[in-house]
Amino acid sequence: MLDAPALETRLTPENALASIQKELTRRGWREHEFHEIKLVYTPYWVFGFDVLAEGGASPTGKTALNAFTGELSDAVPAILDRPLRKVRETPGDSKPEVEPTAISFSEVKQVAAIKVAAHVGGLKPEQVAISAVSKVYVPFYRIWADAAGDTFKFEVDACLGVPFGLEAIPKRQKNWDEATGEALDKMKTPSGWLDLFGKLVAGATDFLTGKKDDKSKFSRYVLLGVVIIALMWLVFGLQGAREKVECTLDGQYFSDAAWFGLVPGKVQARTHADGSKYLKGECIFTNAGAAKGAVIVAQVQALDAEGIILDADVLSATPELGETVGSVKAFELNWTGSSQGVKFAFEKI
Repeated sequence: MLDAPALETRLTPENALASIQKELTRRGWREHEFHEIKLVYTPYWVFGFDVLAEGGASPTGKTALNAFTGELSDAVPAILDRPLRKVRETPGDSKPEVEPTAISFSEVKQVAAIKVAAHVGGLKPEQVAISAVSKVYVPFYRIWADAAGDTFKFEVDACLGVPFGLEAIPKRQKNWDEATGEALDKMKTPSGWLDLFGKLVAGATDFLTGKKDDKSKFSRYVLLGVVIIALMWLVFGLQGAREKVECTLDGQYFSDAAWFGLVPGKVQARTHADGSKYLKGECIFTNAGAAKGAVIVAQVQALDAEGIILDADVLSATPELGETVGSVKAFELNWTGSSQGVKFAFEKI
């Protein structure tokens, strides 16, 4: 039984450990060890305060004072604003530690005024009025972990799962193997490519502008950039060269060549019975060594003299690996209007 209300425990020890483990891993410390976790009930004095300023605004606020250590906490009032049930006893299936109340109710107003004045700065304790004081116990999971060659203490509130003490963890610098492996994983998605290029440009810019004079880190970004460019060529350049598509119009859709065949004929559309215009042709898809079952996609377009698309069509094929004859797909483009200056174009998507 507790001498004041306590917030109900909602988080399990496993949840608390998982949140700290996730943060340690995110900061690069995959090798870490937890060697103790304890449920602790910490008493807090929650109060409102008013700053008595002369001839100006009188700021007000709400905060909490740790009744055991005497430290202010803005996080506790935020937790109390949530719809959490209050209880008068600790969970029966655990053996929590209940920290003692070192600051009594008779002392809290004086201590709180001193703490708030020191926190704000430029104030005297007598300029701070304390009111609406109440006591509440907040449950925390206190965790000790070995990482980065040291032992760290963390706290996770057992109500909402907010972690505390993470700012003490240094961020581990990745070695070359880890950085390269991470880069390769990111290259699996378009967003990963954008993130890598962003880091590459930012790192180079910071070094060249003198914001960060870290030659080893800059060299790593340069090497990583070379790897990215090389892989881009392998993935997009070489792969693209192995997947080919060639689209042409049938011969009847060209005017006769001029100057003894030196000047090719112009595109010449035909007319349907209803007056609409059309072009016909075919696309040949070949797979000269890309992945088996690779789908090749192409778009064919009929354009007017100003380059505006009159009609377009998308074709695709999955030619056999190493097939030199290729897969042939016929197309027809239709539109209404003039056929003067019409052009034909295609592109592999």
